[in-house]
Amino acid sequence: LESVGDFENTLNEMSTLKAPGVSGSRIKNLKDFFLSHVDEEDKLVSILINGCKKTPVSNKLGPLYVVDAIVRALIDEIGSNANVEINGDSPNGTAAASVYKIQQNIETLLDDAIPNSNDDVKERISKLIDIWVSCSTFDKKIMDSIKSKYYKSFTPPGTPPKKKVLFNDNVTLLGNNNSAKLPQGPAASKDPTSVLQALANLAKSTPSPGSNSNSNTKLASPSTNLPGSLSPPSSGANDSMNSSNPNAIFQLLQNMNKLTNNNSSGNGGNNGNMGGNAADMANNQSNLMNNNFRDRSERGSRGSDFGRKRDRSPDRNDTSDPKPTHVEGERNVPSNPHYRQKKAFIDKSIPQGCINVYSRTIFIGGVPHSMDEQQLVQTLKPYAEVQSVILNTSRKHAFVKVYSRSEAEQVIHAFSVSHPSGLRARWGVGFGPRDCCNYQTGVSTIPIQRLTDADKKWLVNAEWGGSIPELDLQPGLFVEEPDIEVGHGVSSKSISRKMPTNSSQNGPKSD
Repeated sequence: LESVGDFENTLNEMSTLKAPGVSGSRIKNLKDFFLSHVDEEDKLVSILINGCKKTPVSNKLGPLYVVDAIVRALIDEIGSNANVEINGDSPNGTAAASVYKIQQNIETLLDDAIPNSNDDVKERISKLIDIWVSCSTFDKKIMDSIKSKYYKSFTPPGTPPKKKVLFNDNVTLLGNNNSAKLPQGPAASKDPTSVLQALANLAKSTPSPGSNSNSNTKLASPSTNLPGSLSPPSSGANDSMNSSNPNAIFQLLQNMNKLTNNNSSGNGGNNGNMGGNAADMANNQSNLMNNNFRDRSERGSRGSDFGRKRDRSPDRNDTSDPKPTHVEGERNVPSNPHYRQKKAFIDKSIPQGCINVYSRTIFIGGVPHSMDEQQLVQTLKPYAEVQSVILNTSRKHAFVKVYSRSEAEQVIHAFSVSHPSGLRARWGVGFGPRDCCNYQTGVSTIPIQRLTDADKKWLVNAEWGGSIPELDLQPGLFVEEPDIEVGHGVSSKSISRKMPTNSSQNGPKSD
């Protein structure tokens, strides 16, 4: 671009592109011209704002990406100069004045773009806003206003529930015409013995094996029908079975399960059904409580060295298929010690209709049976921060994903030859069809037509790896391996042909 007129024409061309109007080359040219002609920012900002407004709704995303590229580049140019303030007093013809003027119009531009856009564009704009918030690109009050209008949270007021809830507020155990409700409200969560009392009351109303549904005989007391461990807790027992001793509750629920199972096997007709229902409920509650305790212990034992401790894969033929994933909710923002700047660009040498992906996934062979995930992470720590690890002890190998390609290359370099630990490293595949990967270089050349809808979404929206707002998915795109979300779509990798890991070309022998 050589003139302000060229700047305006190039911006207007984005309205004629295929929706959503994104062009990486045009975005870069517009940004570069603006940065080199900041002294004319008054004209350029006006053209930029008007161009965004004139663009049809189908193509609004492109000009917004131009705004993003220009503003963030201007902020980088201002840098950490403490003497520069971005406000209405900023002198014309400066980067600070440009940022301030665009900020004053950004809410109007978003109000113009978001309401009539389709869901995909709305999601991309939401991603853009998240970036602006995390990087403090624009005033937080403006961003909060936009989010409250168009991206409201559906979480009800108050503290969100934990990942797993021990007991629901209204759990009813049904059997025939009898029912026993577990305690409700805060008291139940603070006093586990009230739960035990409810279970004991349920057992009290359960007929003995010798009775039938038409009998008018009074039910025996809990002390004669129930094991000692299920007797209503005495005042002395209350001291030992308090909220600090959850194992007592779990043990009693297990005993309750055994009792109701016995009733189910000995009863006929309706009584048997009641026993079975109570047994199912007691079993479900005990399993839920057991999982709750296990989750707490796992959370407490997790280190901060890597994103997520993955369960070991079962011994089966497809255990070489890694499913790396980042910590739930972890964001790639500057305040995060795992922050890595994305590296995406256009490479004209890539075959037509294809993209290239730098792998961040590493196959580790020769893992001794005595080594667990934490020890493996510590062994790799001098070379890279581990994002996720899948360890298969029986096959003596693991798949590890690190936060950046450069760290992955350090691991490969250190462990591709003899290492004191005995571990060996080769490139693995974390994204895209396996047969598209060159296992010697760790680079996949993937035809765009082979990417699934989920692949395309991850390429654009991934926290680590993937593209940047200025570069949409297009032929010639070169990116680092994007994070994927297991269980949120079908990946081209999962449906591709598996490659033999013991091949000399594809990876090291695992034993």
